[in-house]
Amino acid sequence: MTKAKVLAFLLCESATKDRDDKVTLHRLFDRIIIPKARQNDRLFFVYYKIVVAGDCTVSLRVTHASGQEISGNWRDSFSHVGPVQSIWALFSGLFEQPGYYLLELMQDLVDSEPVVLANMLFVVDQETT
Repeated sequence: MTKAKVLAFLLCESATKDRDDKVTLHRLFDRIIIPKARQNDRLFFVYYKIVVAGDCTVSLRVTHASGQEISGNWRDSFSHVGPVQSIWALFSGLFEQPGYYLLELMQDLVDSEPVVLANMLFVVDQETT
């Protein structure tokens, strides 16, 4: 049984958090363009906001359209009830192949497969000029 309800699941170039834990997202997007010369990989962020109804662990799974999963340590655990938000940093160098990537916000379940809470398609294009 899921213990989290998704309120937001977005990609942005940067995010700031103030003293009151208010997160501000800057430059939302749904695709990146890989330069031909891959010297300057850039950070970007996956932001999510959920309402938690009990002890809960959420994670991010990133999969290329070919089925290749990109490994990373994107996981948060919560032990209180109510709304929570967080960001995970990714860098453009993880996305070596142009194409579609599936980003899935998952809730880990004890003795069961994780449940997909939300998903989005993320496009990676190759620079043409």
